[in-house]
Amino acid sequence: MISDAINTAFRKKKERGWDKYPKIFIAIDLHDVVIPGTYTRNNEGRNFFPDGKEVLQWLTGRKDMCLILFTSSYEDAICDIIDWLAENEIKFDYVNCNPECCNTELCDFTNKFYMDILLEDKAGFVGETDWKMVKQTLIDIGEWEKKVSHDQNDQNDQNDQNDQDVKDVKDVKDVQDDSLISPNAWKHCLAGSQIPGCNYACFGMCSKLQRETCKINGNAELRNKIK
Repeated sequence: MISDAINTAFRKKKERGWDKYPKIFIAIDLHDVVIPGTYTRNNEGRNFFPDGKEVLQWLTGRKDMCLILFTSSYEDAICDIIDWLAENEIKFDYVNCNPECCNTELCDFTNKFYMDILLEDKAGFVGETDWKMVKQTLIDIGEWEKKVSHDQNDQNDQNDQNDQDVKDVKDVKDVQDDSLISPNAWKHCLAGSQIPGCNYACFGMCSKLQRETCKINGNAELRNKIK
């Protein structure tokens, strides 16, 4: 059951220490989990399942939660759904990847990225009922009361950090030619997200606002090097 996975993830983080393992990584399928499948490319007529929007907003507000959109949708459909989710105060950190967890001596995450929790209808998640179960489980383990609201001060702190990150990147030479996206490339992002998992650099996997404010977007030479 999904409640067991949630309990296990929080228990392991506490046992291992939040300082060393500060985040819980949650991979969330789009269709029949976040929204009912409409069998249209751009998900016309989409809406949230009961309790889904509230839980996703709560997860977005928690700095110790990392949300990964798990979907086989095309790039244009992903951009569209990311914009729609942003309008509903929901933000995914990555799409189909987790660059924060690199390969280790024991594990190769090249083809299967690391996650603590998987919300996927093919794995048994039922959108109509299970978001309520997720919320109740978070209440039962005492986490729901720790809800973090959207705080302007936090956003200002993040923007200040992003400005400093941008200053640290001098020119196109900071980007490695042979990588989809280098650690320095995403420092150009001025939107406040710093998403190293954006394999399309500036024109995919981020919201409309992010694409409009990203420094890479207007620099064809730099963009081509990151592609």
